[in-house]
Amino acid sequence: MQVDCHLDKSQCAESKDDKAQAEYIATAEAAKEAVWIRKFVDELGVVPSNNYPIEMNCDNTTAISMVKEPGIM
Repeated sequence: MQVDCHLDKSQCAESKDDKAQAEYIATAEAAKEAVWIRKFVDELGVVPSNNYPIEMNCDNTTAISMVKEPGIM
């Protein structure tokens, strides 16, 4: 399963941290949607179950550090 998302910089807040938080939240919401879609498709039983990890990509290094560092948020 592949989920693509584009974030327009003009729609972001001015602060680097605000942009990182927005991308962090958007990525978390996309991950929840991907898990829901996978469970839904699995319950339909029309395709074999897929146990591969869901790959999420993010190019915002500050947002990535938020995920890797416990207690940041």
